[in-house]
Amino acid sequence: MRLYYADPKNQTAGPVTLEALQGLIKEGQLKNDPMVVIEGRTDWKLLSATNLEPKAPTPGMAQATQAAEQAKAASKDAWEVLKIIATDPVAGLAPAFEKLGPPRAKGAGFAFGGVSALCGLFLLHKILTEMGLAVRFGDFLKMVVVALVPFASLFAVCLCVKTVFRGKGDLAQDAYVAGTSQLPIAMLMLAAALLGFDNNNEVLVVIGLFALCLTALMLFAGFVRIYKLTEQLATLAVPVAVLVVIWASKMVFTSMFRHF
Repeated sequence: MRLYYADPKNQTAGPVTLEALQGLIKEGQLKNDPMVVIEGRTDWKLLSATNLEPKAPTPGMAQATQAAEQAKAASKDAWEVLKIIATDPVAGLAPAFEKLGPPRAKGAGFAFGGVSALCGLFLLHKILTEMGLAVRFGDFLKMVVVALVPFASLFAVCLCVKTVFRGKGDLAQDAYVAGTSQLPIAMLMLAAALLGFDNNNEVLVVIGLFALCLTALMLFAGFVRIYKLTEQLATLAVPVAVLVVIWASKMVFTSMFRHF
């Protein structure tokens, strides 16, 4: 597509491409918003009225684009961590953190927290529907809150452990340790949602015990190798962290779905 334009003397010039016209504007040879007409047409308009120029993104669009890019980057980083800890979840925890660095590791930790929340939401929906209960919008919002509690409470516990015992790091370490350590529990919730509870109780108990033990070991590795706590302090902190998360999840669930 080519355009005719009105030059500074109000004479018709062109035709030129849109890119060439924008070049003339940048060089100062034309005013910022000249009169133009598309080749083959007769309706002259201001360039801004032709909708040919790409519009500058609004602040909201810019923020949404930035958030999407950050989420995409966090997903890639989470995948890099997962490839390392999938084969060595305990010993690989610290090397994976060091490979990414604190900023990227924080994003990966929150991404894992999001995965955990989605698995919990899936399980809650499965439980309520199997009970024959209609999930209304208000119930869905409650489910979202309950699904977020395990990661949020573990994140808070990790922050407290690091602060009380004077461990090293900042929120990046807290998000990473909480997010990665909760992955086994997320896999347990996903397995329970997919398998169901009918005739699968024994299988789920085995998976649950394995997931709980692996979570404890990963927390221990995070406290010792990332927070740089002594093994004695980490040994005390791990069971406290697990119990707090279980208690917080139970309390929020029972308060949200008391009528069930």
